[in-house]
Amino acid sequence: MELKCKNCEFQAFQSRRIREALKVILKRSLNKNQILILSEIQKGAGRSITSTLNCISRDSGISLSTLKLNAKILRELGLISYAEFRAVELTEFGEVIIDFLNR
Repeated sequence: MELKCKNCEFQAFQSRRIREALKVILKRSLNKNQILILSEIQKGAGRSITSTLNCISRDSGISLSTLKLNAKILRELGLISYAEFRAVELTEFGEVIIDFLNR
């Protein structure tokens, strides 16, 4: 005989509600350009920030200056890291955020 824990079911329901609420908050906190940048970096092409943003701009038609501003914001938020002559990378926190949004 299998016993089900009503409290466990409630906790699972609460967890789903919390995850969905957090996803809504994150999508409202990050704009579509920022999410696009995070997604492109997640692909892991090992490109510089300039190369990555140029590629996004060319493919999407979003101005390079808009993308640069959004990349700067993502860096200030601690979601990406980049420096001259280094590939742009998601930080550990950035990886968690984009993985969460992609679920």
